[in-house]
Amino acid sequence: MRKELEEIKRIDDYLNGELSIMDLVAFQEELNSSSRLQKEVEKQELLLSGLQSFILKKSAKKAFIQYKIFTFLKYIVFSSIVVVSGVLFWIVILEDPDVSNPKPKSLDSIPSLIDVNPVLEKNNEAERDSLKYKDKTIEADRIEPVSNITIEAEDYVDYNDLSPDNLGGEYRNDAVDIYDLKGRIVVGHTFPNEWMEYSFDINTSGRYEVLMTVGSGQDSVKREIALSVNSILLGIAEVPYTTAWLKYTEISAATIKLDKAPRQKLRLDFKTGWINLDKITLRYIGQ
Repeated sequence: MRKELEEIKRIDDYLNGELSIMDLVAFQEELNSSSRLQKEVEKQELLLSGLQSFILKKSAKKAFIQYKIFTFLKYIVFSSIVVVSGVLFWIVILEDPDVSNPKPKSLDSIPSLIDVNPVLEKNNEAERDSLKYKDKTIEADRIEPVSNITIEAEDYVDYNDLSPDNLGGEYRNDAVDIYDLKGRIVVGHTFPNEWMEYSFDINTSGRYEVLMTVGSGQDSVKREIALSVNSILLGIAEVPYTTAWLKYTEISAATIKLDKAPRQKLRLDFKTGWINLDKITLRYIGQ
């Protein structure tokens, strides 16, 4: 029995090509000389072929079944995608009013076949012109008035004063006499030939009235101030007697046309004394 099994093993190794070269040579010599061994080899070869055929058939059947399953699943998945896509499409169509119920074109986009009435067209133009005029009127009303320019008497940029010290002792430490009269800062103790110069900016070109706020408690003398702007003499203003040094009034000194420009010069020359000066105001009065 053992000998038969060993022979079957040799034949199997021969058919599978697993014999060594020496064993293969010896086996072929024995195969050529033994008919019995040849029959055994043929028998075992047939059995091996049948087994291989069975295995191949089984593998082929398994592969066919897998192919059928894959085809079925692919069909199911594709069909599901188509159905879901269709449902979603109809949901979007039904919920979007712009698609299901398109808006009609506006009347402006429809070409008109009716000629325009020239009378109506003329009336429309007049109405448009009226609206334009109203718009311009509204814009003009919104323009803010030009602010007055106020120059305090003590804010000079240059001066000439006959006394060496500030006799009033207020605000500045130069020779101009500055007083604090119950909260009102003024330039006082003025004498003939004294002068002060100021700098100011004009943001809006036009005509300006020059106003001066002055006071005087001396009634027995003449009180005059010469006024110049940008080295041009505008005139000489007479200062009234205000009955007390603590009482002030505003006088109109001159009118001048000024162009828009920064750092313009205003100069006051005291022709006589006995004048207190509080401030100068440039009031815009138009173009």
